[in-house]
Amino acid sequence: MPSNALKPEQLARCTRADEITIELPCSRPDELPEGTEPSSVLVGHGRAARAIDYALNIDRPGYNLFVMGPQGIGKTRFLREALTRRQRQITSVDQLYLNRFSDPDKPLAVTVKAGDGARLRAAMAHLLQDLHTTVQAAFEAESYQQQIERLKSRMAQFERSRLETIQSQARDEGLALVQSHEGLVVAPMAGEEPMSFEQMSKLPDAEQNRLRERLAAFNEMLQKANRDSLKFRREQAAVVRDLNRQTAAAAVEPCVDDLRSQFAQYPALLEWFDSLHNDLLERYPAFVAGGEDAEGGSAEPMMQEQHRYQVNVLTEGPPADEAPAPIVQLDHPTVSELLGRIENRVRATGVHTDFTMIKPGALHKANGGYLLIDAWRLFSEPYAWDALKRALQRRAIRLESIAQSAVGVNGNRLDPDPIPLNVKVVLFGERESYYTLSELDPEFDALFRVTADFDDYLVRTPDHQNGLAQVLAEQACISGLLPLDRSALACLVDEASRRAEDQERLSAHVQVLLEIAVEADYEARQQGSTEITQGEILRAIHNRRDRSSRAHIEHQQAILKEVMLIATDNEVIGQVNGLAVYDIGGESFGHPSRITASTRLGDGQLLDIQRETHMGGAIHTKGVMTLSAYFGARYAPRHPMPVNASLVFEQSYGPIDGDSATVGELCALVSSIALLPLRQDLAVTGSMNQFGQVQAVGGLNYKIEGFFEICQSRGLTGTQGVIIPASNVNNLMLANEIVDAVRAGQFHIYAINTVDEAIELLLGMPAGQPGDGPASKTVSAQVAQRLGDLLAQRNGGRAAARRARYSGGDRD
Repeated sequence: MPSNALKPEQLARCTRADEITIELPCSRPDELPEGTEPSSVLVGHGRAARAIDYALNIDRPGYNLFVMGPQGIGKTRFLREALTRRQRQITSVDQLYLNRFSDPDKPLAVTVKAGDGARLRAAMAHLLQDLHTTVQAAFEAESYQQQIERLKSRMAQFERSRLETIQSQARDEGLALVQSHEGLVVAPMAGEEPMSFEQMSKLPDAEQNRLRERLAAFNEMLQKANRDSLKFRREQAAVVRDLNRQTAAAAVEPCVDDLRSQFAQYPALLEWFDSLHNDLLERYPAFVAGGEDAEGGSAEPMMQEQHRYQVNVLTEGPPADEAPAPIVQLDHPTVSELLGRIENRVRATGVHTDFTMIKPGALHKANGGYLLIDAWRLFSEPYAWDALKRALQRRAIRLESIAQSAVGVNGNRLDPDPIPLNVKVVLFGERESYYTLSELDPEFDALFRVTADFDDYLVRTPDHQNGLAQVLAEQACISGLLPLDRSALACLVDEASRRAEDQERLSAHVQVLLEIAVEADYEARQQGSTEITQGEILRAIHNRRDRSSRAHIEHQQAILKEVMLIATDNEVIGQVNGLAVYDIGGESFGHPSRITASTRLGDGQLLDIQRETHMGGAIHTKGVMTLSAYFGARYAPRHPMPVNASLVFEQSYGPIDGDSATVGELCALVSSIALLPLRQDLAVTGSMNQFGQVQAVGGLNYKIEGFFEICQSRGLTGTQGVIIPASNVNNLMLANEIVDAVRAGQFHIYAINTVDEAIELLLGMPAGQPGDGPASKTVSAQVAQRLGDLLAQRNGGRAAARRARYSGGDRD
């Protein structure tokens, strides 16, 4: 066995059941204390935990928190735990909107002690009921009715005396007051009846003129009497209004004074009670039964007036002087859900709204505490980010109802008072979201000064293994799953390490592990088990991969049926098995890919066919240029390269990127130039630098498993294997099947540090050094000899061309 062959114990790190030393929490959800949550979600995330503590403890504008990191690692749960542990107490308050009677379109915002909002609302409801009784009683009182009767009698007496005076004087002149369609008029008399026009026309002209003069004089007197009567009526009406106001005030003032005494500690309410008092005096007829006021005018029904005096309790705090700061998580961060909204009421005259239609948003509910929002959802909602930003900058909640712009021509628009804002906003998002927003919005950094960056991985220590196991066991119990035994927890820890692709780290994606536990619970219940063991976990992992493996199986079948040409035995010049990995349905799969190189006499051009066909990414192109630079510097440092070469991934029909194939591409190129065959029972993966050092790559476990599955399907020969970078050894978390095959000598994993080691494994002879002579029997010697032959061939051809040109063979 070559010295760089790995031992079975190097291929995976397995956790024993006895390494899980936690106390298993329960077998049923009801055995956990009420409200129990996993307590060690963030074991190993010390940097993020310190950032969160700092953000929560500093009480300054702009020190909001952006929590970034991948989904499924428990960021929100941990933050809630941190907030619960902190238990910051705030003064519990109610936020109200009241009718500003002088300007109803600008509702008045008032903040009162928790519980006083509901108390004021109830007090106003009682006030309306009391006023309906007391105002009605005041206007039905005998003293009021007597005063009204006296005023009416005085008015009637005044009018009667004026008319009697005119009637007496007219009678002395032979005239009388008669009722016509135009009202009272003065007319001449013919006996006991008014004189007709014909009778008057038969009188002598002198008599007619005299009657006309007297009629005009008396009609003038009658008009003056009417004017005096109207003036007297106005004066009497003013007296009645004063009387009514005094009567209403006598009923209203005690009720309003009672409110003043109940809420004397709030200056804003005392001022509002003054305006309430004045408005009630203006609208007292609404509280008089029968719909008619004391002056006979129409009174607005009480039920239509009640909304003017309602109390809109926007938010109600816990009924205590001190209460835990509210923690609000907003799942749908639209503008209206953030800031609140102003609803509308449809009436016959159009669309209307008022202060009672103001509804609270998440900022109102979280005021004084914490608001948690998913950043991606926030930025996906139109205008939501700008609305939140303005609220934080103003430190006030000003309702900005987009719907108000759609109010009809008869509608009114509200401009409520802003409510002071004191909230700590926590955004959750991916790192890309944070960096993009920080770059594009210059105001973002001033509002979110603290970031908590969660790690994707945890260092694999006994404490972290047990901490992860504790979380999984507790969450399984809370979710009502069967208990996870220690072997199952150990298996999940290993899966976390596999997903981290590192023997020394654990994936922090707790959610994926919990999903596996849910599927294992199903497997266990199908078997009638009372607990989840390692076997159910392994079956669940297998089933998850199986559900996503359709494309992977089709690819394998194409190889096994030789539709896609991948050799796993024999030797071929200029052909090597590379390894690729791809993701489907949240699972990763590996498969081999044939890489070929061809060379011919030329001037040192290396053709990357993937790049030329626009199927190669920038990183792949960089890798090809790196290997080209290494090859030229190593094998042709003092003379021009006399070959042209081409590299290609055979039967690839999609884009290819990454530099993990550069070691294989270099080996294919060396094989083609040296005319030395490469082993097809080995596959290789690895990146390289310009000095020939092999660098780590990603997706290693899946790549190895993909090639192993093909070899296993065709039959393991005992010589097959995979060549990997030595710097990737700690990333190995291979399936037990591969570990067993390596232990049995049926499959091999080789770890290399330089490309020369890969060349020796694949070509089966020493790599050698530049300058080796033909007798050394090294790859370097073979390459040097072939390059020398090609250089001589090229130089000879050029010399012959020069001779032909000088002899005139090239003349026109």
